[in-house]
Amino acid sequence: MRYILCLDPGGTTGWALFTIANDQPLTLVDCGMIPGGLRGFKKWWKTSWAVQLYRTYRGTLVVEDFLVDGRTKNPDLQPLEIVSGLTMHLDEPFILQRNQMKGHAPDAFLKKWGLWQPGAGHDRDAIRHGFAYARTLTPRHKPSYDKYWPDRRAIDV
Repeated sequence: MRYILCLDPGGTTGWALFTIANDQPLTLVDCGMIPGGLRGFKKWWKTSWAVQLYRTYRGTLVVEDFLVDGRTKNPDLQPLEIVSGLTMHLDEPFILQRNQMKGHAPDAFLKKWGLWQPGAGHDRDAIRHGFAYARTLTPRHKPSYDKYWPDRRAIDV
């Protein structure tokens, strides 16, 4: 079994911790939201039990990538600050996912599997990144596919 910590960085950062094993599907352990932008994230990173599990057991970190692409007139740059901080301070590599990857786990999917979280949704987006990660693993993670996408033969997002 290994841990996967997923982050949706921003002014309020969503987080989700999962387990995954060769013979077990992706399973949500817990999730939440971290207020306070970079400052709040730094405090959480230093004290969170979820981060402790991820680091102790050499888990996988999946983070939504944020690109300033001109589509938003005055974008909130706090996600860039958090990703930059992770890049500068972590010795181990981590996975950056574009926000389109969240399409692997739309609202109906989260509701069907009892993973819907009420409220602002940053924790939901972190959950979506976990499922995007599991769904795009190569080779395909059979236990996750068998449970969550039994009728899918190929990745369609």
